[in-house]
Amino acid sequence: GTWGEFVTSSIEAGLAIDALDFANAESHPDDLVRIIAFRQFAWMFGSHSVEPWQNTGTGNPPWARVSSGVQPYGVAGTHAVVTTTEHIYFLDHKRIPRRSNGLNFENIGTPAIGVEFAKYSVINDCIAYEFTQDNQQFVVFTFPSANRTWCFHEQTGAWSQLSHGVDDDRHRASSMLNVYGLNYCADHTNGFIYEY
Repeated sequence: GTWGEFVTSSIEAGLAIDALDFANAESHPDDLVRIIAFRQFAWMFGSHSVEPWQNTGTGNPPWARVSSGVQPYGVAGTHAVVTTTEHIYFLDHKRIPRRSNGLNFENIGTPAIGVEFAKYSVINDCIAYEFTQDNQQFVVFTFPSANRTWCFHEQTGAWSQLSHGVDDDRHRASSMLNVYGLNYCADHTNGFIYEY
């Protein structure tokens, strides 16, 4: 197959795949990096494009690209995209942090964030995750190679740096999960799980 190809399975038998159940995210000739299900769409994130696909209920496969939502920029890396209850967030391949707005994505960066992200020699290792603290929604972008972590506050659009140690090293959390009303994070330095 091709790098932009995806497949759907039979509704009755999840492991049954017909030869006609393949489709291609093909608005741009790029590799398919990640698929994110958000609301009524399956978002195909390529290395240089984003395509929303919608279940039409007919055809093989029963999915069709929503052409009005195709974007000319892709995701920086496999883990550089995350969803909250309201939006999809991702770092695009041009180093711009973006947030969904209907079928479009708005630039949520600032001039200072743009200057900072331009310094990083590697961005495809970006890790995005989200968490809620005190009824406030946050989206985090960590750059392991650059050893930096940045946090976006969804309600105000404000950016802040999360760090560890005297050298402002990246934040120790590499992911966050809410369980039973508590936030737990995985520490990238030792693999331990901590309550945040």
